[in-house]
Amino acid sequence: MACKVNRGSPETRRVSIALTKREQVTTSVQPMVHFDAMRVLSEQGWLADQDREFQAAFLEKAMLKEVPAGNFVFRRGDFGGGMYGVAGGAFGVYVPWSHGESRLADVVRIGTWFGYGPALTRRTRVLTFQAIERSFVLHITLAALDQLTTANPRFTRNLTKVSEFGMDVAIATISDLLRPDVEQRIG
Repeated sequence: MACKVNRGSPETRRVSIALTKREQVTTSVQPMVHFDAMRVLSEQGWLADQDREFQAAFLEKAMLKEVPAGNFVFRRGDFGGGMYGVAGGAFGVYVPWSHGESRLADVVRIGTWFGYGPALTRRTRVLTFQAIERSFVLHITLAALDQLTTANPRFTRNLTKVSEFGMDVAIATISDLLRPDVEQRIG
């Protein structure tokens, strides 16, 4: 169920005002502005299932970033950096394999949030994420996540719900990897 952002609420107006000062990012396909990214991510995935008050507070702290094809958002073993919501494009998810190698296990697209592990556990990254095409994410830093939960302890529950969505992605990935036909594994 997607939560529609009520444009008339005070917290949404505050976020919309902040957005008018953001710089527009363009691609050869179509422009991506901060507001478009916020709209997409408030209608799909984990953030769509959160209450409007949390959505507004969360999105107010988020920054739009472009990630060129081939660039890594982070690698296994990195720490911090915050979490990322895919607003456009696609990211390869690499899992550790043997002898320090990583293997492509999945491709995530619009609506997927990743990188929340250090915010929830204070551990280093266990996966690697790389843009497989020109992509856009909303990024919220670890410090901003801490500020959110300190300002409103109820937001901790909203934030921890992202792990359940991560489990959904993990289950789908395992299901794909169990397919005997290699051509059907990653689509």
